[in-house]
Amino acid sequence: DADARVLARRHRERGEWLITAWAAGGPDRQVSVTIPGLGAVKVEARACGSVYRAVAKDGQPSLTRVDENGVLPTIDRE
Repeated sequence: DADARVLARRHRERGEWLITAWAAGGPDRQVSVTIPGLGAVKVEARACGSVYRAVAKDGQPSLTRVDENGVLPTIDRE
């Protein structure tokens, strides 16, 4: 998908990743990417962006979206 952007960063000491995805052009949509050490994942690329925390469980990727507001991902956090 030429208009979707995904950035994945692995934690230095733990087997977890921070993944961000956004739709640089076009509508919000699901995109698939393969991340070394984690595997194939599907994330929602939104115009406002999405932020995920990912871990490998039993050899499979497990993702949790950590934002409800992609423009201000920490606004609802204390």
